[in-house]
Amino acid sequence: TDYELVAQPSNKNGTFLSTPQTVIYEYRRKPAGDVTSVYVDEGGNQIDILETQSGLGKLGLPYTTTRKTIPNYTLVSVPSNENGTFVPGPQTVTYVYRRNDAGNVVVHHLEAGTTTSVAPNETLSGVGKSGMTYTTSPASITNYTVVNATPIDHTGTYPNSGQRDVYYYYTRDNAADVTVKYVEQGTGTPLSGDDVLGGTNKLGLPYTTTEKNITDYELVAQPSNKNGTFLSTPQTVIYEYRRKPAGDVTSVYVDE
Repeated sequence: TDYELVAQPSNKNGTFLSTPQTVIYEYRRKPAGDVTSVYVDEGGNQIDILETQSGLGKLGLPYTTTRKTIPNYTLVSVPSNENGTFVPGPQTVTYVYRRNDAGNVVVHHLEAGTTTSVAPNETLSGVGKSGMTYTTSPASITNYTVVNATPIDHTGTYPNSGQRDVYYYYTRDNAADVTVKYVEQGTGTPLSGDDVLGGTNKLGLPYTTTEKNITDYELVAQPSNKNGTFLSTPQTVIYEYRRKPAGDVTSVYVDE
């Protein structure tokens, strides 16, 4: 069993002599199939190099395979044929591993110079990601521009433990100014200097204006845009006034 004859001895048949004779049949162990150890994750993806034990001349002999220690992985399934015997056909010994958990990566979006969030935090779960890389990117936020588009840790490896925080900082975009005018109704004559509300870093923010008390004049009506939002285009708020009514002046002509 498990052997094959190498060659017929030349004296396999012969004549009995007066001296002893020896007939030697020589055999060699038959070749077997190779035994290949594979190391995969739970999805069947290979995570380490194969190990192949040649079956040449090993039919019927025992084999043993190795449980590897693989960084970032834990062995979860030991094959039933971890150890066995070389047989005529090839054999595969499959070790299954699960990638270990890592810490989460939390992405923060803050207004520059403050701790105020301008977009919700994003959490990249580290479950089953030990040793894997992550990539983050800035958010697209209305009226804001990112200051640091590629912070040093915008990409990296999930932490072995704890949490990694990645910070993106944003500044509010510039808006156009809001000019407030105070004029006489009908003529447009300025009754006071203009007030200018600067739009630097105010795009999308609200503005508020107020009427002025101007001697001898009264406000005709509140402008519809007395309060509003800073825009990318200039805005003008016009308060119109009219001169207040006065008492009549009557000239009378009398004798002494």
